[in-house]
Amino acid sequence: MPVPSDSDGGPTLGPRRLHAVSPVLDIFPGLQQGFVPLVVLVVSIGRWGLLGAVVLAAVIIGWRVLAWSRHSYRIEDGVLRIEEGVLNRQVREIPLTRIQQVDLRRQLRHRALGVVAVRIDTAGGGSGAEAVLDAVSDAHALELRSALLSHRPGERSGGSETVDPLHGPGQAPGTPIGPTQAPEVVAEMSTRDLAIAGITGSGLLAGLSIVGFAFLILDYLPEDTGQDLTDDVANLLGTALVLAVLAVVVVPLWLAVAAGASILRDHEFTLVRYGPDLHLRRGLLDQREATLALHRIQAVWVLDNPIRRRFGLASVQLQSAASGSEASGDVSRVTVPLVRTRDLDRLMDLVLPVGGSLPGLVPAPRAALRRARVRALGLALFLLAAALVVTRSPYGLIAGLMIIPAWVFASRAYSSLGHARTEASLVSRWGAVMRRTVVVPVAKTQSCQLRSTPFQRRVDLATLRVQVAGRGPTVEVVDGDARALGVLRNGVLVAPGARLDEAAVRRRTHAGLEESDAAAGLAEGSEPVTNYRADP
Repeated sequence: MPVPSDSDGGPTLGPRRLHAVSPVLDIFPGLQQGFVPLVVLVVSIGRWGLLGAVVLAAVIIGWRVLAWSRHSYRIEDGVLRIEEGVLNRQVREIPLTRIQQVDLRRQLRHRALGVVAVRIDTAGGGSGAEAVLDAVSDAHALELRSALLSHRPGERSGGSETVDPLHGPGQAPGTPIGPTQAPEVVAEMSTRDLAIAGITGSGLLAGLSIVGFAFLILDYLPEDTGQDLTDDVANLLGTALVLAVLAVVVVPLWLAVAAGASILRDHEFTLVRYGPDLHLRRGLLDQREATLALHRIQAVWVLDNPIRRRFGLASVQLQSAASGSEASGDVSRVTVPLVRTRDLDRLMDLVLPVGGSLPGLVPAPRAALRRARVRALGLALFLLAAALVVTRSPYGLIAGLMIIPAWVFASRAYSSLGHARTEASLVSRWGAVMRRTVVVPVAKTQSCQLRSTPFQRRVDLATLRVQVAGRGPTVEVVDGDARALGVLRNGVLVAPGARLDEAAVRRRTHAGLEESDAAAGLAEGSEPVTNYRADP
């Protein structure tokens, strides 16, 4: 559906209110938290308590209806204007050229009422979304997102059409939109893939809730009952058989919980490259759709553990310059739950401008191996001494067995260390159990810091820390040769690609500022995103 345009070709939308169900939308989470206290109050007080609850509910709903009637949004002159407030009026103005992402989210209550939440993120918008329209119909959400994204700097195309990157024009409501271009599927997860991701990754931690629940039930049993029950079962079946039965029952249940949690979170996971953007869709009960501009991707992380390495699997995280987090509805990190290592090169080509396959890594110096072993053995000896002091018996020597896994852990940690520098990117890898490989385009580097402890300086080692825009883990080259890392730091900071990218970003930023200020009719030097209040 084409978006209406003004005389200058920019998108325009007349004043609109949120969906009529908006006043009751937030009642659902409130009922979850206050249902039990409300029932207790009604039962304890009687009919007067019931009458009071009804009156209170009527007052709350009435106030929300009044607030809904005073809330509106519109697009005109290149600016999104949101007006709200019953007593104190607040008007928020967001130039369309500052909008970076427009995401859609459908929680269970949204789906029950047939609406969607629209979250709008701007560059430097703080820790959360710049604006949230929490109840918009599917059709209006598509039209609104098309209008907002069609006016980004360098992508202005008045009258853009809503298009599903998977099925083309005329898509079902709620699918990603953008200018008409051929889509490229970056990643698509089947239910089987998500189950494998759950039982081979961090989803196994979800199974620990079963153990906690079992202990909670045992706490409610009388002490004698629990002991007698355990003794009777052990005498009847034998201790070894009881342990075997527990393993047969608990382990499959644990794996099922891990797989189920992964499926619920990432059901029908689809990541599609659509022109200059990535479109994400996932979730079963809590459905989420997000748009991530490719130029905002700062780093690509490849994560694997021993189980996944054994089967040639990994997960991939795309770290962007967004200010929020996926948990809060914004997207600063997009995680592809499962990727086969043979498909990593193709994924890199699609999500990074530098593209290319992962290069061979330069291993860390042998001094890093000695340092890792000294640190691991030092920790093991400390635990041994603590065990001897606490137990005050020869049984404390059992803690000495920690020396063997500590030695193995140090060796694996060293074998994982490595880095590489290509013409356009920096690659680093570290981690003994959870191995992290990160690819950072040198053009995205914000700053570099070379650090070394007294112990590292004794053996000419150092750690290079690379900062990129946005939130996320810090990129590190751990325990590398100090001189080589110094040269690497200087090379990254003065790379021609970084200088060209910085100049291009400055040009786009200045052009966007001038365009948005002219469109909004703002005075020179005024703030681009305006909030002001007026007394009624």
